[in-house]
Amino acid sequence: MRLVLSSIAWSVVAAAYIFYVGGGLSIGTAAAATGVRTAYTSWKAATSAGVPSPPRINIDRNRGVDYDDFVRQVPFVFIPDWKGTERITILLLGLDQRDEERQVGIPTRTDTMSLLTIDPVTKASALISLPRDLWVTIPGYGEQRINEAYPLGELRRVDGGGPGLAARTIESNFGLHVNHYAIVNFGGFEDLINLVGGVIVDVPRPLADDAYPTDNYGTQRIYFGPGPQLMDGATALKYARTRHADSDFGRMARQQQVLRAVADRALKQNLIARLPALVDQGSRAVQTDFAVTDMLSLGKLATQMDLASLKTLEVQYPLVRDYRGYDGAALLLPDRNAIRAAIIQAMEPPVPVNPLPTSAPSLAVAN
Repeated sequence: MRLVLSSIAWSVVAAAYIFYVGGGLSIGTAAAATGVRTAYTSWKAATSAGVPSPPRINIDRNRGVDYDDFVRQVPFVFIPDWKGTERITILLLGLDQRDEERQVGIPTRTDTMSLLTIDPVTKASALISLPRDLWVTIPGYGEQRINEAYPLGELRRVDGGGPGLAARTIESNFGLHVNHYAIVNFGGFEDLINLVGGVIVDVPRPLADDAYPTDNYGTQRIYFGPGPQLMDGATALKYARTRHADSDFGRMARQQQVLRAVADRALKQNLIARLPALVDQGSRAVQTDFAVTDMLSLGKLATQMDLASLKTLEVQYPLVRDYRGYDGAALLLPDRNAIRAAIIQAMEPPVPVNPLPTSAPSLAVAN
């Protein structure tokens, strides 16, 4: 088990922005972009007439009215706050789906499965990663790999489809209720990384995979030398998905590393000003059941979270043990009670650290 306090809360901000502001609903984001431009025009006219700015827009009037400054500040000023007080848990699914499969609507297994859970009151959050070879009970379909839940739900047209059955599988096995989902298309993910100019990833050691799958159902050899390097979308996706060099656990760690790199790159750029481009890329990259207003409010909530509040949990040894299926398949048998306890621990708000005294206490001596 790896349960640590992490400083990657910025990755939640970036992911929330890409998933919820730039992702999935082009009508909503196009309206947001148009609304910002309209608001700027009105604000410029009001500024010229001497009308005071809203308190959270801090633009030096002596420099003139600058659209870039305005567009960096105004969205979060006018986006409504998240109103709910109940915990929000979002199931993030990455599909191992090729272009031709997507075009004809063939559902595929989930290559990655993570959960982002947020307490909107305390702003505490956790990112939980599940290995795809977990041997679990899928409600109504018996024991199978956890990555089979999504395609089963899609093919059998169950309530909520693939995301619904995947969410119920997680809740029935590990007790975590899922409120929403976001499905990531890998081709669109490549485009999003390219949109921010690639990501810089520090590869900790040489990494070689002689059986990385190709789009035409073959394999190829990929290799990453150690050290920091700029990766475009296709390269970053290969780095995040490869697992033959070590294991699914190593892959989960690499996925979080790439997410941190995306966050670092994205937050150094003015993505709000590039909203129209994000609309196009996001609509192809992400599917979600969030309403437009909720997506925007959740993205705003993510920016309010303390950097130290995000915990990460990778479900691995000793929360799981190796298990051989009836056909010799290598599987992971979960310790359900231990995983439930680890999830509960990950969702607990961080314990405040008492500050150390600034000076030693004085001691009065009576003669």
